[in-house]
Amino acid sequence: MKNVKLFLKSLFSNNACIEGGRHKPWYAAIIIFFLSIIVSIVPIFVQTIQKTGSDFVKSRTYSYEIGAQRFVETLDQKELKLVVREFEGSKYLDVNQEEWDKAFEATVELQNHTYHVFQHKNAEDIVDFEVYYLSEFNNTNLNEIISSVKGTDEKTGEIKWNKRSSTFIALGKEAFLSYEYALNNTNPQGNVLGDYKNLDDGFDLTSMARVKVDDTELSVKAGNVNADNYGTYKNGVWNNWKAFFDKGFLYNRYQNTWRMTLLMFGVNAGITIFMGLMIWVLTRGKNNPYRIYTIMECQFISAWTAVTPAILALAFGFLLAQFAQVIYPLLLGVRIMWLSMKSLRPAYGTYSDPKDNGKVIDAKPVKK
Repeated sequence: MKNVKLFLKSLFSNNACIEGGRHKPWYAAIIIFFLSIIVSIVPIFVQTIQKTGSDFVKSRTYSYEIGAQRFVETLDQKELKLVVREFEGSKYLDVNQEEWDKAFEATVELQNHTYHVFQHKNAEDIVDFEVYYLSEFNNTNLNEIISSVKGTDEKTGEIKWNKRSSTFIALGKEAFLSYEYALNNTNPQGNVLGDYKNLDDGFDLTSMARVKVDDTELSVKAGNVNADNYGTYKNGVWNNWKAFFDKGFLYNRYQNTWRMTLLMFGVNAGITIFMGLMIWVLTRGKNNPYRIYTIMECQFISAWTAVTPAILALAFGFLLAQFAQVIYPLLLGVRIMWLSMKSLRPAYGTYSDPKDNGKVIDAKPVKK
């Protein structure tokens, strides 16, 4: 019970943290250290694991849904199959390059490649959406698509490639990438990188052009989409696309979650250890009565002080999600500063005299 009281007191008392770090078993500090770090990264873990592939198009879509709808409708009408296949445990997108080139006669010349692409044009006859199929899906080819606007350097007259400002999807054999742009803005509004690992074997992208309502399957090819049901059909196709993005992003989401969680665990743990080192450094003065603290005792004190910042980081991490990564380091820094100013200052603090068997004595100057 005494240990529980000391732990609870350490939430607001610096002296309790010092007592716990110096006079309680070392394993208590280790347990508190790991629990504090785990608690501090819970908001980051939750935020990352809740991300979905369709997040990048959940606000304004900048006509993305129209271009995506026209693309799958074209696939359906031209009976072009883009089917997910499974081979030896790996899934890939099976596309016949010749049939793709025949279906989409429009071509785009890039720095090193020429692609047959699907293009959608807006009311001003400006291309605002494109779909590419890349037989070689790599960073070099993807960067060519991102910087696909051909221009001329005014000074040298040489050809230069500028960033695009229109939305695109790049389909590869094992992965896909999509960037969303507001027209005439070269800064993307969002993007998603996914794969086909969590899509069903035999899934055909053409199927996204068909929407089942009750017992009726609506599609432009079937000719049963009209003014009365067009809204339902349009929303259904867009929901099919969002489901495609969500499933395609699942593998990357899990990978990103563990990477970010382990990274922030290491960062927060490192900062906590660094703060313990700072306590040790601050007590190294020649006439400082606290110079009796060993470096390990300072680390244990730092671990005891980490509980309150971790709890506050848990609360504020959900309330201020955009600052979740920096809340714990800031709060821990404030706590250590407070401890060093109030409890480790020779003139105003308390310290343990080794000659007095660890008894805490008053370090305030004696009035004459």
